[in-house]
Amino acid sequence: MPHRNAALHENGRRFERRESEDELRLAALRDAAKVGIADIENGNFRSFSSAEMCSQYLATLTSEVIGA
Repeated sequence: MPHRNAALHENGRRFERRESEDELRLAALRDAAKVGIADIENGNFRSFSSAEMCSQYLATLTSEVIGA
């Protein structure tokens, strides 16, 4: 019976830890969404007419950052 109680307590701790980590992830996701929404509302975004144009832009930007 002591082994069973220890296992139950360990499972409870794991559940609480996972729940806490999930809450942190959700808070970070909400914060990121707020930043993204604020950027869109302020016009801080780029739009592309095709996936290829987006890829070219990202490749150029990557080259500039890595080369800097």
